[in-house]
Amino acid sequence: MINTKAIAFSSIVATLLAGTAAQAQFIPPDDLPPGKPATIDMMGTVEANGSVWNFSYTIGPLGEVERVDADGNVVLDEEGNPVYDLFYDLENPFYVNLETGEVVQGSVGDPDNAGFDYAQYDSLSAILDPNGGFNVSFADFGGASNFSQTFVFPAFAPDIPGLARFAGSLAGSLFDLTGNGVSITPNGQPSTIAINLYDNNNTIISTLNFGDILAIANADSDPAQSHTYGPFGNTDSPLLVNCAPAGCGRVEIELGFTGSGGGDRYGLVGGFNVVGVEGPPVSVPEPGTTAALVGVGLLGLASWKRKLS
Repeated sequence: MINTKAIAFSSIVATLLAGTAAQAQFIPPDDLPPGKPATIDMMGTVEANGSVWNFSYTIGPLGEVERVDADGNVVLDEEGNPVYDLFYDLENPFYVNLETGEVVQGSVGDPDNAGFDYAQYDSLSAILDPNGGFNVSFADFGGASNFSQTFVFPAFAPDIPGLARFAGSLAGSLFDLTGNGVSITPNGQPSTIAINLYDNNNTIISTLNFGDILAIANADSDPAQSHTYGPFGNTDSPLLVNCAPAGCGRVEIELGFTGSGGGDRYGLVGGFNVVGVEGPPVSVPEPGTTAALVGVGLLGLASWKRKLS
């Protein structure tokens, strides 16, 4: 059993979009917009019990999504046509064996009987203008383990110079494999995730915290029990933030929790949205956040609307 696990990605990007990479279409390199790469190469680091494993993977442009403004309206060009942003995602899902550091393409064949702790990545995708998130599941075999991970998102393209609306969300499912109960407890921070918005001077402008402790004692004779976690978020009431003078440039999401062992699994989906607001920058208070996200299944499958061209 691994007591402490840390998965710190130097540049993991994602967005909560329905579907998978296999359902989208790659865009020919000659058709890419100026300044948008054909693919983004990522490096990952897994650290457990003093051992460190590094691995790499690639996300690529699989399609386009309609750009929306701060009020949720589709952005139109001068001719009245929708403006599209590139949608990047994993070419292939993969998982990391958290006891050996082995990286395996595809999904764990029999998650109930895997016998080892792992992190499964089904979607690490991005819109660079700028939305992002993650779709990841963890398995905690043996005794209770600590999981921590940081998603470091790339710089916005373009950045946001003035006011912006900043929103985030978290939801998921907890799966009790043996019927002795399942729990999730934030560790290393007040909540399960902290979404940090940085300016271009690498200073944190604002932080959103989502995810509380949840402990469920399963008295049912059927051990295979799935329980909803969340939803948490402020997508109905985004936080108004001041990006001046340096401009808002990127986001990091810190995830950390303690599981309950016994083969229990955790499917988590989280994400953020930063939208520029017209008008001069001003000093603004931080309102409270409200939960607003649709429920998700066991593996944390996301459900945001999109349109692929």
